[in-house]
Amino acid sequence: KPTDGQLSVERIRALELVTFVYNDDEQERTRRGIIAQQAQEVDSQYVKNVEMSYMKDGVQVKFDRLQLDNNVIMMDTLAAVKVLIKRVDELEEKLSALEIE
Repeated sequence: KPTDGQLSVERIRALELVTFVYNDDEQERTRRGIIAQQAQEVDSQYVKNVEMSYMKDGVQVKFDRLQLDNNVIMMDTLAAVKVLIKRVDELEEKLSALEIE
C-alpha cells in the first residue's frame, strides 16, 4: 500500500547526524553517520541485530551488534525527497503567479 511521505520526512528529521569513532577501530578513524541506537528509537526498522565474531588469543569471540538497515533508511529518504520536491514545485508555482501579477 502507498506510504505517507510526511511520516518519512518526520523520521528523517529526527535522525541525528554525528561524527564518531568505532570503539574497536584500532586506527581511530573518524566517521560520519548516525548512531544505530538512536536510529532504533526513531524507527525500529532502521536497524537489525547481526552476529559478529572475531578471533582473540585463539578463541572465537561472538557478540551481537546493531547494524543500520540502509535500505529502509534510503527508502524513507526517497519518500521524504519526493514530499520536499512537491513542496518546492508548489512554492515555485506560487512565486510564478505572484511575479505575473
